[in-house]
Amino acid sequence: MFILVAACFSSATNTYFAQSASGSGNGSNCANATAYGSSQTGTAGNTLTLCGTFTSPIGLNGSGTSGSPITLAFDCASNAQISMSAIPVTGAITITGNYVTIDGKGCGFTDGVHANSGLAFAQIQSTSNGQSGYSNSIGSQAIVATNITGTTVQNLSCGPLYLHNAPDPTSFGAPYPVCVNFTGNSTSTTVVNNNYMTDCAWCSWGQGPSVTFSNNVCVNFDHCLGMGNVNTTPTVWGPVYFYGNSLSHATTWDTGPTGQYHHDGLHLWAYCSDGGSYCAGTYWNNIYIYNNHFFGNWGAINTTAQIFFEENIHNAWVFNNWFDCSQSGNECDSAAAYLQGTNIRSVNNTLVGSGSSQPTALHFMGGPNIVNQNNVISTAQVVTNIALADESGANSTSISALSNNVYMNGKSSPWVWEANFLTSLPSWETGSGETKAVYAANSTVNLPAGTLQAGSPAIGAGANLYTTCNGQPNPGLGALCRDANGNARPATGAWDAGAFSYNTATTTSVAAPTGLVAVVH
Repeated sequence: MFILVAACFSSATNTYFAQSASGSGNGSNCANATAYGSSQTGTAGNTLTLCGTFTSPIGLNGSGTSGSPITLAFDCASNAQISMSAIPVTGAITITGNYVTIDGKGCGFTDGVHANSGLAFAQIQSTSNGQSGYSNSIGSQAIVATNITGTTVQNLSCGPLYLHNAPDPTSFGAPYPVCVNFTGNSTSTTVVNNNYMTDCAWCSWGQGPSVTFSNNVCVNFDHCLGMGNVNTTPTVWGPVYFYGNSLSHATTWDTGPTGQYHHDGLHLWAYCSDGGSYCAGTYWNNIYIYNNHFFGNWGAINTTAQIFFEENIHNAWVFNNWFDCSQSGNECDSAAAYLQGTNIRSVNNTLVGSGSSQPTALHFMGGPNIVNQNNVISTAQVVTNIALADESGANSTSISALSNNVYMNGKSSPWVWEANFLTSLPSWETGSGETKAVYAANSTVNLPAGTLQAGSPAIGAGANLYTTCNGQPNPGLGALCRDANGNARPATGAWDAGAFSYNTATTTSVAAPTGLVAVVH
């Protein structure tokens, strides 16, 4: 038995590779790295660690298992990276086998909040690829894992891949360039976690029955994550977990009236195989979108939505998200949260516009069994819009719960109920049937934090949803029992509306001491 256990432990290896061999070349560490060549083959449980700078693309062959993947790691001490004047469209890293983890190991990147593009963490980058002033114009792809089961990409810096610096179309078009391409996965889980992605068009692009996209930073992008389910044969994919992500600045991918790129943070769509017809049995299912921060300049005319549900989406929970569209007049045009589908629930989100655009609405919903509660929606031409049906038009709108939303600083006709523009809260309540809604003439949301100001009407205005989230999984609906900052929401009593609970700074009052005697010398 001892010999068997020892053999099992010794089967996992870590071999170090560089673009050229160094030292003894035995792969024991970076000082003695083996030459990687154009590709290597791994086996389940083994790690291949990259050392130093690679200036040519590489491939990884072989398959791991669900419990024992092959890992392609980046060595932090040697600042491992793949750097070329232009990453090729075929990929800087191409995966051909199943159950592979690509791990940047962090190298100073600890979470999705504190990332900076100048940090020297594991990186895949183009150094001269873009529009005006660059020697290359290639629709680069950093990681290509098409038709692969069980891909994980984590702790990595991707980009810049392509510097789009003019409002002109590119020669290659959307979705390129791409940081992570996991299209064709129809059988397994894909995880993209704790990565920094910059200057990519569709930073991540894929599909599959279970996708987790968490704690990532997307900067200077067209889509942070785009996923389509396009099948005439009834196909249901999900769950999808999209949480803890920071998404900012899509304006660099403006293409003007040509509309070659349309900006979305998360874009989910489902159609028949022709890509345009409604198939009732093909849809995304069980979607959890929470604790995300959408901010920065999203461009003048090419933004669709920061969350865009297209055609046939089912059973989604959207909560604790902070949509800051206040930076310029055309932010979130035409919407911030475009949430159409069946059984769509939007609760405890905070959305703030610029006040001079959003003609569709900051918050847009339509379809059967809508739940719309505890949201703070402020400073827009139209704060909220509930349509006659879902986007397909095949499923009429019905309301499961519509209450306790706080509307602030709307313009001339801030509500739309089934294509009817309404000018007052009473007319909105009469038309929509919403109860316990609040309207305030002025916004009481702190910018850019998204938190509530003292005395805000959103404090204590929310319905208590503790029984909805208590005991539920986290990741998942269980996260609703805490706000976007991780503060526990109360088990009893009213909740605060919006993504952030109001917390006063507490100070302890100390009584003046007694029994003192002063002695003068």
